[in-house]
Amino acid sequence: YTQYDTTYTQYDTTYTQYATDTVTPVLGGTVRLYVQRSFFDDYLIALVSTFPFDRNGTSGILTVTEQSARRLTIKINGKITNGKGKVISALDIIDSWTNLVREQPAEGFALFRQVEGLREFIDGREAVIRGLVATDQNTIQFRLLQPDPDIVDRLSTGRLLGQALKTGSYYEESKGADGRVFLSNKSRETGSGYLDKLILRQGGDVNPILSFSLKKYDAIELYAISDLSYARSNLAKNSKLALFGRDRYFISFNVKEPKARHYLSSLVNSQEILSDFVKAEGECIASIETGDTGVALIPPGAMHPGLTQPVKVLFCKDDQISKIIAEKLIADFSRGNIPCNLSACTIQEYEKTLVNRNFGCAVGWVPDDVMNAKSEKIRLATMWFSDILDEKVRMDMFMQLPLFSVNRYLLLKTNVEIPSNSIQNLYINAE
Repeated sequence: YTQYDTTYTQYDTTYTQYATDTVTPVLGGTVRLYVQRSFFDDYLIALVSTFPFDRNGTSGILTVTEQSARRLTIKINGKITNGKGKVISALDIIDSWTNLVREQPAEGFALFRQVEGLREFIDGREAVIRGLVATDQNTIQFRLLQPDPDIVDRLSTGRLLGQALKTGSYYEESKGADGRVFLSNKSRETGSGYLDKLILRQGGDVNPILSFSLKKYDAIELYAISDLSYARSNLAKNSKLALFGRDRYFISFNVKEPKARHYLSSLVNSQEILSDFVKAEGECIASIETGDTGVALIPPGAMHPGLTQPVKVLFCKDDQISKIIAEKLIADFSRGNIPCNLSACTIQEYEKTLVNRNFGCAVGWVPDDVMNAKSEKIRLATMWFSDILDEKVRMDMFMQLPLFSVNRYLLLKTNVEIPSNSIQNLYINAE
């Protein structure tokens, strides 16, 4: 892996140069982007979402005006117009949250953890989330079942104001056979997209590198070592690679007995999964939330627990790496005489299963923001680890097993730039 690290350093310096104000992005043009997952993942969300509150001198759309043990009041800051020219109301925001919880129950659960009626809504027993109330055009009140000291940190993420509101750098204009069309949001005072148009295709291309060579796309996402080395050796003349994210993969164990979780952990070899099966550029991690690298150490003395129920191995089938990990886990558990079965789910089914805790072990991943953003740590704990925020506790109880981080690259046409390695900053350099 050392050999790859030198390449990163080289890319990282280019980012730093972009991050300063020496480069003025050119406005306009269209970029056709191909990504591998068919849902909006952590990196794509940045295209269409808005950070809710004030930060680094930029004013947010929302302000917390009142907070008590079981109430939180949030106001919309003045008149907020979206990309379509519509003025956003408190009801629009609550509608977008209701849809988010419906489509991605675990994401919604992580944001609105203690809100009254959330569980009933997720389980289909109630038609609305009764703890989210618009008290007037511009005011939203959260009513909580029990105090949530982390609520403001929990909500401090772009996921809170997502695609449905059309207030991000880009907003979705249409959906067609060739992909989804996003337009730059000119209603924003700052931070509208540099491109006029971004055409996004999510999954379904069996050979994206060939399509890229045939000029069907201007940028494609890659992570497999074979694809990256092909691009580096054969496509360097008319294209370049830029690292735009790192996903941190892990296993969440939800089997009751600690002894069983210990034994299952001892059967997993993260180094082997990464180098021989996933074959992606990355490195083993000893922790999800810190930069500790290397294989996570499992204390010796694991004993076969004599499980009677098969272990359900849950994964999101829309993520190729999760699929490879889950299939390898089945082989490893079977070799360790553990009865198990594979549960391949769409993102919506996967998240619903996480919320209901109806799995023996789940393959998950988070973006590397988890190492510094409090909201990401809370999301990780809520979605996969029954709200246990302390990573050491999760490790000691054999609930969590860190696997590896995987580097995600964009292969870009020479004239497409990606400042501070963020997809929403894509622009076309006319020179």
